[in-house]
Amino acid sequence: MKVRPISPADLDAWTALRHELWPRHSPDDLRRESVELFRRSDTAFFCVEERGEWLGIAEASLRSPARGHLEGWYVKPEYRRRGVGRALVGAVEAWCISRGCTVLGSDTDGDYPVSPAAHRALGFREDGSPLLFRKELGTCANTPRLETERLILRRFSEADVDDLYALLRDPDVNRFLPWFPTETREEAAAFLHERFLDTCSLPSAYRYAVCRKTDDRPIGYVRLAADDSRDFGYGLRKEFWRQGIVTEAARAVVFRLRQDGVPYITATHDVNNPASGEVMKKIGMTYRYSYEELWQPKNIPVVFRMYQLNFSREDGWTYRKYWDRCEHHFIEELPSR
Repeated sequence: MKVRPISPADLDAWTALRHELWPRHSPDDLRRESVELFRRSDTAFFCVEERGEWLGIAEASLRSPARGHLEGWYVKPEYRRRGVGRALVGAVEAWCISRGCTVLGSDTDGDYPVSPAAHRALGFREDGSPLLFRKELGTCANTPRLETERLILRRFSEADVDDLYALLRDPDVNRFLPWFPTETREEAAAFLHERFLDTCSLPSAYRYAVCRKTDDRPIGYVRLAADDSRDFGYGLRKEFWRQGIVTEAARAVVFRLRQDGVPYITATHDVNNPASGEVMKKIGMTYRYSYEELWQPKNIPVVFRMYQLNFSREDGWTYRKYWDRCEHHFIEELPSR
C-alpha cells in the first residue's frame, strides 16, 4: 500500500473516485473542477494505491494561514478497516504541518458521508456542531532550543562557522556524508548559510547545532529534511565519537518531532557504516529495506539501508521512494541486535 500525491496525469482515476465520493455531481463537472484545483497553490490531493489499483483519496486546502481543511476523504468499501483512511489523513496532516498549520478541520455534511465515528477514531473532536470536527496538529516550530543531560541543541549562528569548519574539513567525518570535505573557511560559511541559516525564516524546520553545556560550541548537528522523505541526519566531530552524544541528541529531537505532530521520519546509512545504523535503532527506528544507487555528488555505487520511525502513521507503512527509484532494491535478513 502506497500513499502519494495525485498529479495531473491521474485525472481520470481521481475523477472516478471523486464521483464515488460526491455522486450528486456529474463526472464532467468534477473533472472540470479537478483541472482548476491543480492550478491552485493552497490545495493538496493524495491517493492510496496497491498493485496499480486506487484504494482511496483525500483532498485538503488551506482555509487560513494556520488552519487546513480536509475537503474530501473516501475509501472504497471493500478496502475499509485496513488503515487506508488513516494513511490518507496522515498524508494530509503532514502537508498541513509543512505549510505551518496547527489545526486540521473537517466536516460530515450531506456531500461528505464520512461518519463522526471515523473522525473520532483518527483523533478529531467536535468543533461546535455534531457535523464539524477539528484536530490539533501540534505547535510548528523552527528549531526550538532543547537541552539534555550533557547537551544544548540550538540554532546555528554566524559565530559558529569555525566550529562547523572543523567538522566539515575532516575526511573521516565526511566519508559517509553526501558532500566532499570543505577546503576553506569560506566554503564552510557558505555551507552554514545554505544548510542551516537560510532555513530560519521557515515556519517549521529542525536544523540543530549540537553543543556541549560546558561551552555551548557546536561539535555536531542533527537535522530533518523538509521534503517528503523527512530524512533524519546527523554528524559529529571525530574526537567526540563513541560517547553516546549523537544518540543523546537524536533522542531529544525525536521526542520534539513527536510532540510537534511530524508523522514519520526516515534515515539511511551506507552498509559500510553500521555505527550509524546502531544510532537509528537506539532511537526507535526499524529497518525497512536496502537499495543501491550511484551516490551523488561523489559518483560512487553505494548500498544503503533505510530505517523508519512512524509517529502518526500506522506502524506497517513504509516510505518507498528509494525502493521505487532504484532498480536494485532488496530486503536483508539483519540480526535483531
